[in-house]
Amino acid sequence: APRYCCFEASRMELGLSRTLRTLVHTKPKATIRNIEQWKAWFKSVPSSCLQPQTTIDVAILGGYHSNCLAFAFATAYQAALFSLLKDHARFRQTPVPLRAFCWTEPTGNTPKAIQSSFNSSSWNLSGHKSFITMGDMAEELVIIANTPDGTPKLKAALVNPTATGVVRQQLTRKIPFVPEVPHTALQFDNVKVSTILDGDGYTEYVKPFRSVEDYHIAAAVIGYHLRVARENSWPPEIVEQLIGMVSLIQGVHASLNDGDINSMQHWSTITGMHALMVQMYKSTGELWDTIGDKEELARWKRDQAFLQVAGKARHARRDQARQWAGLEVSPKL
Repeated sequence: APRYCCFEASRMELGLSRTLRTLVHTKPKATIRNIEQWKAWFKSVPSSCLQPQTTIDVAILGGYHSNCLAFAFATAYQAALFSLLKDHARFRQTPVPLRAFCWTEPTGNTPKAIQSSFNSSSWNLSGHKSFITMGDMAEELVIIANTPDGTPKLKAALVNPTATGVVRQQLTRKIPFVPEVPHTALQFDNVKVSTILDGDGYTEYVKPFRSVEDYHIAAAVIGYHLRVARENSWPPEIVEQLIGMVSLIQGVHASLNDGDINSMQHWSTITGMHALMVQMYKSTGELWDTIGDKEELARWKRDQAFLQVAGKARHARRDQARQWAGLEVSPKL
């Protein structure tokens, strides 16, 4: 069975109807206004009366209830990790464990740049990860490191952040957008690994996570815009457009049952979804200046650069998808 898939179709349909009912009939109000409120909300989602059925439902609802992109992103990031690992059982537990994806190192974020490794005798982990989203909040770490036989093959593993030999390091680098989401660095010194995950660390975890995270972020941003649109009485056509995009992103998620997310078919679908997101930003641009909460407006303007993060990799996937679809590829600048 494909590793990257949503819950079965019947649950997706049920989750969609519940999510739409919540978005349309719940009073539009941002109830997540700081990182502690976000943490309490996310960890209690499975026991809530809403009972969203998929990781996409959670991303949409997290965006809807957030007062800025930061908490929408935090929800999407966590939901994407559960989708990546296909860990549905734990996602429906209460409290939901927070995770962090540990890939980037001081030497870079390409397979050849990874120097962290598992040792040959016990598969204990040693190395340094330099930029970890929500690393200081995580209760479980997803680590990518080299195998112990000296080859460049990468493996993924789960590590307890409280294990002996794990040292958190304060980052001096300041992020100009979504500053509410914490980042950290981690040092590992002969750390005992909880679980070695099946499959290749790069092709089955790092590479697909970029796409999985992308469409979960899209879902959260759609939910966020829908709450702002309803709360500020934006034109009905805009609200209808956003409701339609909720259904569309659900369909994108469901389509992952049909194959590998690394396929050109799925890259083409995600590329099309991103193009619709860009059009949505353009159609709502002037409306943002009319919202009543000027502090939220300031946060939105501050955080728009976040939506361009990983743009180079996204454009590379777009060009490959266009080539696969027989479309014109953008010239390199």
